[in-house]
Amino acid sequence: MESGLKSPRSLSFEGNVAENWRRWIQHFRLFLNATGRDKKSEEIQCSTLLAVAGEDAMEVYNTFVFAEGEENKIETLIKKFELYCTPKKNVTFERHVFNTRNQEPNESIDSYVTELRKLAKSCEFAQLHDSLIKDRIVCGIHSAEVKARLLREEDLTLDKALNICRTAELSKTQLQNLVNGKRAGEINIIHKKKGGTVRQHGREYKDRGEASYEYESRSSRTEKYDCKNCGLKHGPMQCGAKGKQCHKCQKFNHYARMCLSGGKRNPNKINAIKEVYTSDSEEEFFIGTIGQEDKTPAEDWNVDMAINEKSVKLKLDTGAQCNVMPLDLYKRLTSEKTRKAKTKLVSYSGHNIRTIGKNTLVVTYKQQLHPVEFHIIDQKGASSVLGLPTCLELQLVKRVYAINPEGQESTDKSSEKDERQVPKKRWTIKNQNQSCKTR
Repeated sequence: MESGLKSPRSLSFEGNVAENWRRWIQHFRLFLNATGRDKKSEEIQCSTLLAVAGEDAMEVYNTFVFAEGEENKIETLIKKFELYCTPKKNVTFERHVFNTRNQEPNESIDSYVTELRKLAKSCEFAQLHDSLIKDRIVCGIHSAEVKARLLREEDLTLDKALNICRTAELSKTQLQNLVNGKRAGEINIIHKKKGGTVRQHGREYKDRGEASYEYESRSSRTEKYDCKNCGLKHGPMQCGAKGKQCHKCQKFNHYARMCLSGGKRNPNKINAIKEVYTSDSEEEFFIGTIGQEDKTPAEDWNVDMAINEKSVKLKLDTGAQCNVMPLDLYKRLTSEKTRKAKTKLVSYSGHNIRTIGKNTLVVTYKQQLHPVEFHIIDQKGASSVLGLPTCLELQLVKRVYAINPEGQESTDKSSEKDERQVPKKRWTIKNQNQSCKTR
């Protein structure tokens, strides 16, 4: 073909012939325009179509019956091929296919809408085209949270629905990256070396004297060191003891085995928070007791928060080291699968509570978003618990280090010069008139 352009492939009459024809004729019209053949006579255009369409198309062409003078009309020829390849459609069935098309779990909103637009072409929606696509998005979108958001929107249009869905999709991706500690645009370093061996994909190869390149990511270059807080080797800002309370000195950000205070453990203190590493790298969290949600005593500390735009009552437990949520409540809040958790939950009596897994949920408190990790347990109707680290992080409780003669509380850490002189300490909950004392 002239102009060096590659012609369309032969028209296929196997499989979805209607879709094959739709794509082929679109490519053919572009080919005519690009090569300038659309400016030539219709006879040449018809000859080009038959030459490009292939032998099977020629056999179909031989079955056509033309009126006098129509044999060399390009649009007439295209119309006859279209009638042959596209059988008469059933509009009712086409609309059924459209109305039952739901978004797949890993399908992006843009891909989903593109498929809806393709299906809508054969439904003859006319002026209701955009409106019905919008309705299908609301009914067929995979995320229940986004669906609820769309239903609350007044005067919802197709463009507005797409903006909401794209924003939710982007926010979910960004939050996942934030939780996993990923950084966008991580720069890799390239080392150039000569001679010796080249290591690639875990194997070493002899260099033939030519320059070779070694790729190394920044994360792999992070130097690890022995941490004085947790006793393990890790990189900067990766300490597992961050936010954890020592059950010897009651201070934070180090484990008891690394504690330098020399204090002894109080065997009579049942509210102590402990964490130990077993031989199989499991973590053991002390969580006290898990009560029934509908039998929560009135004196318990509870706070209402929003998770996925649903109100949830969470019990504040300063004696718990982690956050706990029952499986039945978790399923009502999200459809996401839990991650595998190598943890054990231990009650006051020393009994183990089996965990299903764990996951990080976005908690809304005082109009602020907080990613909070919950351990999921298989106890129907159990109360959801926020442990001490999360209570401190969300500023739900504060620690009182001293009580002055006027009865005013002091949270100044300078008053902790000699902890042995402090008669008692107290955890207080903000915005509520309740307190709990432990001696």
